[in-house]
Amino acid sequence: TYLASRNNEDKILDHAWVFHESAPRPYYDLFYMGKAPQNNIIHYASSDLQNINYLGTALSSSEGTFYERQWSPNIVEKHDGLYYMFFTAVEGDGFHRKERIGIATSTDLNVWTRPEINNCQNAIGNGCVYECREPWSTVGQEDIDNSESCRHPFVIRDSKNQRWVMFATTQYNGVPDDPISEVITVAYSNDLLNWEGAGYIDAT
Repeated sequence: TYLASRNNEDKILDHAWVFHESAPRPYYDLFYMGKAPQNNIIHYASSDLQNINYLGTALSSSEGTFYERQWSPNIVEKHDGLYYMFFTAVEGDGFHRKERIGIATSTDLNVWTRPEINNCQNAIGNGCVYECREPWSTVGQEDIDNSESCRHPFVIRDSKNQRWVMFATTQYNGVPDDPISEVITVAYSNDLLNWEGAGYIDAT
């Protein structure tokens, strides 16, 4: 079923759904990247996947921070009932923009807070948890176009190993006969806030 947004200028892009099966009745929350230039994260809700209600801006972008624009939200719920929203945080424009993975938390999906953590180099603002800065990536090499690619996070629970796994798109820094290409970076975390790189998957 096609869902029309409240504003015809909006396009439902880079979206995430949260399904509530055990609520008084099943319903869905929809989060997506709002229109440029701010690209705030927008929040809607639906009980039937045919009609949606606008609930406002879930997370606002801010000039002068590492989250001047925000793309591609992904939401997981921890066992303590706290929701974690991961998103692509973008600073700057063009081929030399910086992309990092930001995070915000919520107990009700309506009010979101950026935790007081910053694990990224030279990032201004709270909630920067991963920047794809790995020995094999182009992050940090300013002479390469799109070297700071780190976007489209997807987080799942690895129950067998009792950890969280993040997948994101970044650039592999190839040797001369193996040109630069996009790959999927993999990172592990025990708390959803601190992430350690675990290699990459040669596919996008």
